[in-house]
Amino acid sequence: MNTYNIIPKVLPQAVVGCCSDARLSPDTMRNFLARQLKIYSGQYFPLIAGGGGGLMARPGAPRHLHDFRFMRSQLELFCKYYPIRRVVLISPQDCTYYKDLATKSPTTMKYHTHMPLDDMRLLPSIFSQLLSHLNLELELYYARFVDLHHTKVMFQRVH
Repeated sequence: MNTYNIIPKVLPQAVVGCCSDARLSPDTMRNFLARQLKIYSGQYFPLIAGGGGGLMARPGAPRHLHDFRFMRSQLELFCKYYPIRRVVLISPQDCTYYKDLATKSPTTMKYHTHMPLDDMRLLPSIFSQLLSHLNLELELYYARFVDLHHTKVMFQRVH
């Protein structure tokens, strides 16, 4: 039987929500979090879902409402039992979730490669209107590809 090491004592103080896009490998995410944000294993809850943080941007739209409720319930759960104050949300350029969303709503949504970035810009007002009771510090990042073949990414802070 195989066994695996865990981090025995953790006290997460952040939630990191990112897209399930396989191009953003766990190693890529860990390196970004550690090097740029000084968030290390055991210090955060990973919240991984298609679309990343951007899926919380449109709680009034039918498809997004389900996603928003899921993310909100997870944030509320983590905040209830741990001293969570920091939320880092990451969405990638050229996201499959958004491509799929646009095919389901072609009359109201036209897909373009930077759609997740547009949605990320909506999140501060969503958090202040609907999640202010959690008292969270919100940080938003857009994973932008920096080369023609999409083999390298940079994490751009979204304001």
